[in-house]
Amino acid sequence: MAMLSVENLNIRFSTKRGVLQAVHEVSFSLEAGEVLGIVGESGCGKSITNLALMGLLPTTATVSATKMNFDGEELLDISEKRRRKLRGKKISMIFQDPMSALNPSFSVGQQIDASLKVHGIKGKSKRRAVALELLAKVGITDGAIRLKNYPHELSGGMCQRVMIALSLALRPKLLIADEPTTALDVTIQAQILKLLVDLQKDFNMGMIFVTHDLGVVASVADKIMVMYAGEVVEMGTAQQVLSSPAHPYTKALLASLPESYEDKAAGSRQALPTISGMVPDLINRASGCQLYPRCGQSEGSCETTKVGLVELADGRRVRCLSVGEKR
Repeated sequence: MAMLSVENLNIRFSTKRGVLQAVHEVSFSLEAGEVLGIVGESGCGKSITNLALMGLLPTTATVSATKMNFDGEELLDISEKRRRKLRGKKISMIFQDPMSALNPSFSVGQQIDASLKVHGIKGKSKRRAVALELLAKVGITDGAIRLKNYPHELSGGMCQRVMIALSLALRPKLLIADEPTTALDVTIQAQILKLLVDLQKDFNMGMIFVTHDLGVVASVADKIMVMYAGEVVEMGTAQQVLSSPAHPYTKALLASLPESYEDKAAGSRQALPTISGMVPDLINRASGCQLYPRCGQSEGSCETTKVGLVELADGRRVRCLSVGEKR
């Protein structure tokens, strides 16, 4: 059985305009030691899906699923007390912005110590030794000094390393990295990516890596799940999705990468292609394909015909009427 198995996850919010369907029938699984990359533009449901796994959505959210099983436990059936025991110890999350995720009122050492203490590691000297070991593990030198520092005294890259140390403090089975390199420059981004990959392999963790950048996920993930308007539109191995995308949205994302549109012979770059139009209204969702108004391959039937994920001959799954007809 997979370490994490999610089937038909739905997340809704009640608003003055009506019910907003933020995530619609999302299903995926993850094995121990495997990396799943979740990609898509802002607002497609990447982060909110993982916040549902963590149990960190506000009370205004309605979460339902046929299955949301982690390590033999149904996450939707357990108490909040049990969820708190799982967070950090078995499931951990690195948030997008380390500067806002870390508490500015407490030093790095106090925050790591509090996390270790709440999960039962006794003895202040023992917790300090663990904290120093964690900082060294994520490449932070002068650990004794850094433990005394407050977040505002550290760079963005250093704060992200502290967040990674906090997330790995109890060696979780599942690490969720929610766009962990968004606020970092290119050099630091590469260092953080390498660090995450190395630590994931060292600890044999399952990892969900959330990003909007297909170029980044190429060096991290074993398999990729592409989301659009709260739905999974394509899922397969990283090689399948990146080398021969099947869904029009995946193709459009890849075409928007600068390196894919460079005229190497001439040594010049042209204007990048974009996906025209706007994302759909998630309160008034279309009955058919959500990408229909923006898709260059759409046909009349796409607007009203509902299509589920279709399995292709190579094993990947794609939500597209035209692709399903050609399989």
